[in-house]
Amino acid sequence: MVGQRSSIDLSRVLLGILALFFALQSILIFRLNINWDEYFFLSHVHTFTADRPLEAIQTFHVQLLAWLPALPLSDPDQIVAGRLVMLLCEAGALFCLYRIARQFASVEASVIAVVAWCGAGFALAHGASFRTDPLSGFLIMASLALLFAQRLSFARAVLSGVLAAAALLVTIKAAIFLPCFLAALIWQCRERELRFAKLAKFAAAAAALFIVGALFWWWHTSSLTLVPSADPAANAAPASATETAVERGGSIFDAVILSQNLLPRWDYISRWLILSVFALIPIAAGLRSTIARIKADPARSATLLLLAMPVAILLIYRNAFPYFFPFMTLPIAVLAAIGWQSIAGPFWRNVTLGGIAIVMIAQFIPAIQQGQSTQRAIAQTASKMFPSGARYIDRNAMLPSFEKSGYFMSSWGVQGMVGSAHPELANIIDRDQPPMVIANTPILRAALDPTLEWRDLRLTSKEEMALRESYISHWGDIWVAGKVLDGEEGAFAVRIAGAYTLECEGTRAINGAVTACGEVVALGKGRNRWSGGPLTLRWGESIYRPKATAPKEPIYYGF
Repeated sequence: MVGQRSSIDLSRVLLGILALFFALQSILIFRLNINWDEYFFLSHVHTFTADRPLEAIQTFHVQLLAWLPALPLSDPDQIVAGRLVMLLCEAGALFCLYRIARQFASVEASVIAVVAWCGAGFALAHGASFRTDPLSGFLIMASLALLFAQRLSFARAVLSGVLAAAALLVTIKAAIFLPCFLAALIWQCRERELRFAKLAKFAAAAAALFIVGALFWWWHTSSLTLVPSADPAANAAPASATETAVERGGSIFDAVILSQNLLPRWDYISRWLILSVFALIPIAAGLRSTIARIKADPARSATLLLLAMPVAILLIYRNAFPYFFPFMTLPIAVLAAIGWQSIAGPFWRNVTLGGIAIVMIAQFIPAIQQGQSTQRAIAQTASKMFPSGARYIDRNAMLPSFEKSGYFMSSWGVQGMVGSAHPELANIIDRDQPPMVIANTPILRAALDPTLEWRDLRLTSKEEMALRESYISHWGDIWVAGKVLDGEEGAFAVRIAGAYTLECEGTRAINGAVTACGEVVALGKGRNRWSGGPLTLRWGESIYRPKATAPKEPIYYGF
C-alpha cells in the first residue's frame, strides 16, 4: 500500500509539473516579447499570400500557415495565434518523445523524459515560439515515433518518410536528427530473424522521403512567385557579390559552420547548462547507465547514444541561439527516462523534480517582464500612418503585412554573406521608394542618427549617407521620408518622390513657387531649391503621428 501511494503521489507531482509548465507557457504566448525571427517567419506567409516574390528554400511553412493572414488580427496578434499553433506542435512533439521513451522505460520514467525536456533551459520561453523549430520538431519526432513503434508496418514507414520530408522542407536544420533515424534502424533490426523485413520497411520510408519530398518541393516552388535569380538593382550596385562579402568580412561557410573556434555560442550554451542543471541529472544518469551497458546490450546502447547525437552540433553551429535548444534536445531527453530508473532513493528524485519546478518559475519571472508594448505601439502607429500599407526598411520585416524593402539585417545579411548580391540601401531606396524606416536595430539607429555612438557592425558609408539624407525622425523608432533644411535658402536633393508637408511658419518658396507652411507640395526625385528660411519637409499629407510619447520599453530583448 505504501509503494502504491508513493507511485500515485509521484504521478501527481509529474502531472503538476507539466501543468505548471503549460500554464506558464500559455501566459507567455500572449505576453512575451516578440522576437525578430518570429516577425520574419510571419512575413514569409504574408509575402506568399500577397503573391510577392519569395525564396523557395526553408519557406515550406507558408503552405501550412497560409490561412493566418486572413484572420482579422493585427500583426502581433497573428503571431500570438501562430504561437498557439506551435504550442500544439510542441505538445505533439512531447507526446512522440513519450512514445519513443516507452520503448526503453516504464510509463513513469517516460513521463520523466517529457518533464526533463520541459525543465531544461529556454524550453519555457522558446519551445512554442512562432518559428520553424516547433513545427519541424513535431514533424521529425512524429516520424521517429513511427519508426520506433513496436509494430512497424509499411504504412507507418511510408508516413514516417512523408513527415521527415516535410520537416526538412520546413527547415534544413532537421538534418541534425539523421543519427536518430539510424538509431531507429538499429533498434528495429536488433532481432536477427526480423532484420530483412525491417530493412525493407526502412527502405520504403527512405523512398517516401525522397519521392514525396520531391513532389512537395515541386508543388511548393510551382505555387510561388520566385525571387529572380538576377536582380536588376543588384546589377546596378557598385560591388559584386564576392567583392561585397570580402569587403564586409568572412565567408558564409566560416560564418555558419566553421567559426573561429569550437562552441561558437558558448555564451548561450553555458546559460542553458545553468538553467538545465536539474533536468540534466536524469539525462546524465541515463548517459552513464547507457555507456555502462555497451558490452551487455550494444544495440540498445548504440540506439540511445545516437539519440543524443544532435547536441553535438553545438560544437560548430554558430546559429545556436536560445530557440534552437528546445528543438535540438528533443531526442536526448529519452535518456532521462533511462536515468530516472537508475536514480536511487527519494532524495535525489525530489531534488530533481523540485529543482525543475523552481527553475521554471525562475525563468518565467524575467520573461513575463519582457513585454510587447513598444512592438504593438509601432504596429498600431504604422497602420494608422499607412492604412493601405507601404514599403519600409527595417531589420527583420517587423510589419509583416506591409512590404519590406531591403535585405534582412542580421549580422550575416549586413556582412553580405547570405543570398545573392543584394543592392546597397542607396539603390534599394532609389528603386522601391520606401517612405518609412523602422529603426529596430542599432545598425539603423546609428545610420540615421550621427550622434549615436555604435562601434559594432555598421552599414557602408554610402548606405548610411542615403538613409540620413532621405529620412527624418517621426515618432519613437519610426522615421519617414523627409528633409530638415537649415538656413535661408539653398538646394536639396530628394530621393523619394511624393507629396511632402511643409513644417514651418509663414511661407516658403519651393522651386520658385510660394507655398504656405502646413500645405503640401509634390516633389520629384532629384535636385530642388527652397528659400524663405528653415524648413522641415515631411512625407505625406499631414501624416498621422501619435500625441502620446513613444514607449520607452525596448523593441526587442536579448538576442
